[in-house]
Amino acid sequence: MAPRISLERVQNRYNSQREIWDPEDYWHFHLHRSYHRILNENKNIFEGGATLNAGGGQHTYFDNDSHIITCDVAPRSLRHTPRSVCADVHYLPFGPSVFDAIYMVGSVLNYCSATEVIGELYKTLKPGGYIAFDFEQTNAFEHMGTNIQRKDQFLLQTEIHGSAESIWLYNRDLILAILKAFNLLILKIYYIHVATSLLYGLTKSNYLTRLACNLEFFSERIPLIQRRSSSVFIIAQKVAF
Repeated sequence: MAPRISLERVQNRYNSQREIWDPEDYWHFHLHRSYHRILNENKNIFEGGATLNAGGGQHTYFDNDSHIITCDVAPRSLRHTPRSVCADVHYLPFGPSVFDAIYMVGSVLNYCSATEVIGELYKTLKPGGYIAFDFEQTNAFEHMGTNIQRKDQFLLQTEIHGSAESIWLYNRDLILAILKAFNLLILKIYYIHVATSLLYGLTKSNYLTRLACNLEFFSERIPLIQRRSSSVFIIAQKVAF
């Protein structure tokens, strides 16, 4: 079980950040566009009943969001978000089997203990309900040749928007094993940032890596290399007994 990253640090960072998805930040803006695309490709899952947007702040990703409750640890990010609650995803303020669907995007899992949070989401999800989330993985191209690769989990010291940041990277197979342990059936897996992860791993050049964003539509769909993506997006279903 991964030790938790300081809740206060996460709150301070997102309370002080005006724009989470800056169009000038090619890496994170591509993630943002990918979340929007994937969620709306599967919107039938999220339009059928009560839905929780876990860690989403001011972004719901859907035009029709009247059935969505947003939960976030940073109160400032919820100021203009209706039907919202400020809470830690490790301790959701909801009873068991409340939601028909839950989505948690923006690499929220990388700030959390994966086993604890997936268990908490599982608890609040109705039998037959759906869960969707993404995470950054240890087996990405960008980590090749380092001691990060293939580890089940690794606490990475990085920089985001000019500020020092600590996040947990997780091995894809570890996350799949956790889902299986909770009887969550994996329905779909998407891979985000493949060409960019490869080029950054080879060159460590942000300028060259930015150019590779134009190749992602193709690289993210190539089976031989997609598993080495920077981020993995999973949709699963809670098995009804």
